[in-house]
Amino acid sequence: MDQEMIKVKYKLCELEEILLEIETVVQDALRRENIKTANDNLNFLLYTLGKSIVTIREIIILCWTGYPDGALSLSRNIFEQFIHVAYIEGHEKSEELDLLLEKYNADYNYQRLKNLKWQAKYISQNTEKEEQYRNEIQDIKQKYNVKGKIRDYWWAKLNSFSDMCDKVVQQAGDFRIWMRNMQLVYKRACLALHSSSMGNKIRLGSNLSDIDEGPWNKGQEVSLFLASSGLVFIVSAIYKELNENYEDVQSKLGALACYYWDVLNKKKD
Repeated sequence: MDQEMIKVKYKLCELEEILLEIETVVQDALRRENIKTANDNLNFLLYTLGKSIVTIREIIILCWTGYPDGALSLSRNIFEQFIHVAYIEGHEKSEELDLLLEKYNADYNYQRLKNLKWQAKYISQNTEKEEQYRNEIQDIKQKYNVKGKIRDYWWAKLNSFSDMCDKVVQQAGDFRIWMRNMQLVYKRACLALHSSSMGNKIRLGSNLSDIDEGPWNKGQEVSLFLASSGLVFIVSAIYKELNENYEDVQSKLGALACYYWDVLNKKKD
């Protein structure tokens, strides 16, 4: 495996330089505006960006060391972050957006309580605590008028992530086909992540039909396409919220995303 070739071919240093530039711009804006922690739209975007930058750096390391499937499984998270941002930012600033963000943040407490209830039931076997957590979950359901079982996307009044994708794509205009291509790669990423017959047999970068444990020199473009495409929108959204000019970074990230797409479709060596 040729790590120097991977670094050059997949423009990993250029991607890292863009991440550093984004961090500098955002940090300077936060200091200048003296931004405080809150459950508002800006903080939602900041936490999303922070998680996304860490994840992309993990993707870069896995790509550089020759594990494109591992990188792809992580890029799945960037696509999900992108869809969440696109869905929430699709709401005009209003009481509706405020309530959506409130419910999004309330999901943190719901997930916490759900796991504490499971722990009380199966680990500590504490029926008193289990009942306490059940009641607290019920309070959340009553406050936000949630009927029946709480689904993963209850805060958006949607049944699934696929439903949210469809909502976002419907509003994407000229970018619909691009986003559907992202969604197709996302589905491949799900195969890389989850245990299944197909997921255990196919490998990005491998031409062997038998078990192949790598590492590999190719296939990295798949995860890098999905991650860079998702980051374009996330960064643009937070730059707009901070009143920063996003055209330059959008152009740089967009050019990288197009480059990875061309490699993916064998338009570049």
